Amino acid sequence: MSTLQQIHADPARRIGQLPATALFLVDDAGSSKTATPAQITAYVAAAIADSAALQPVARFNPNTVRDNLTIPAGYNAAMVGPITLAEGVVVDIADSASLAIL
Repeated sequence: MSTLQQIHADPARRIGQLPATALFLVDDAGSSKTATPAQITAYVAAAIADSAALQPVARFNPNTVRDNLTIPAGYNAAMVGPITLAEGVVVDIADSASLAIL
């Protein structure tokens, strides 16, 4: 068995040989390749731009937050209210982050 066949036969070895900046992709047919984060971002942006289904006229959010929520530093978030927090749920908003409830 060639080295390439061995790499494809052993997912752990395959992942171990990827550069730190690459993502490993496998399609439904089992074909695999690597892509950089920039390539993935460009692909997703193009798919969203080309699909009306991915650009909804209205966006929905539940009116009850049922799981803990963290908004990390450097990010902002928005919800349309009124919003209820389920019992015991914690919303953590880091410094330099914000949450707007409209």
